[in-house]
Amino acid sequence: MKKRLLGLVLALVLFGSVPVYADVTFTDVQESDYFYISVLVASDKGIINGVGNNQFNPYGILTVAEAIKLSACIHANYYDVDITPDADSVHWADGYYNYAVENGIIKESDFAKADFDKAITRDRLFYIFANTLPDSEYIEINDIEVAPEKPSTDYLTKLFCAGIVVGNEQGFESEKNITRADSVEMVLRMTAHSRRRLVFEEGQTPPVYTPAVENEINRDIIAQEMLTLVNDTRAKNNMQSLTIHSDLMRVANILATEYSQGSYPHYLLDGRKDFYIAKDLGISIFFETNYGKTALRQSSEFHSNVMASEGRDSNANRALFSEDKYYGVASIKGADGNYYWVECFGMD
Repeated sequence: MKKRLLGLVLALVLFGSVPVYADVTFTDVQESDYFYISVLVASDKGIINGVGNNQFNPYGILTVAEAIKLSACIHANYYDVDITPDADSVHWADGYYNYAVENGIIKESDFAKADFDKAITRDRLFYIFANTLPDSEYIEINDIEVAPEKPSTDYLTKLFCAGIVVGNEQGFESEKNITRADSVEMVLRMTAHSRRRLVFEEGQTPPVYTPAVENEINRDIIAQEMLTLVNDTRAKNNMQSLTIHSDLMRVANILATEYSQGSYPHYLLDGRKDFYIAKDLGISIFFETNYGKTALRQSSEFHSNVMASEGRDSNANRALFSEDKYYGVASIKGADGNYYWVECFGMD
């Protein structure tokens, strides 16, 4: 059975801007390395460090202590808490170990402190990472039937279905050790839904994934507020008014929900671009989107930011000059407290 692997795109975009990472420089990590972005992001979030002397040691083997630290930092980053170092620690990882135990990531019986500096197997890392985040963060995007081999544990099944571990032609290689570079790739998939990996059979259409909508703000109020703002802007440019279209409202709602969960607005978590949504939902309208996030809910703030954005000469100009007829919009409050917006402009 031939399988295809689709990598989802990481693009943390705000009104067309690009991500800005901390000034982290490792002399042994180059822009051409497959793990370059992963190292930048994980370092910026304080999840992983170098080994000293500006070295990351990407091809070094991950140790038990390092694995526990990764999981503890991913957990702390998710819940926005600090890990307090243990002043009386014997090993540098003692504080991370205690945090992991206290938060139910591992049990004391899982790992002996005497083994901190030994290499960890991929299986043991799978076990730790499957316990690191709440179940809601392990959204299933892969069918277990397309796994390279039958997972031997429930926690490996969990990671495969979530697109965090996908294996290769040799299977999952659970008993092998793992490099720091490969582990930081897993870290990025743990922390960014848009980097998770979709696996499907050759010739198969990627499965349709529509997330449950949570934290939805009153759709009708938002739509009318935004429609008024957009049409006022269009009227100043002698363009016809837009009307709300229920299908574009559905599309905007799906994209806004995905955006709030970490996906680039033009891609769903399963890797499909936004125009696939129209096909999946049986929509004949051609459409494009604007998107962005704000700390406040106000429609006027989002609209003014779009109009003032550097990228306005492309997508945002659809609100000003396009021949579109239809409009859809949604705003979802994310777990980070920000409001994620998506506008859809369409025509027949």
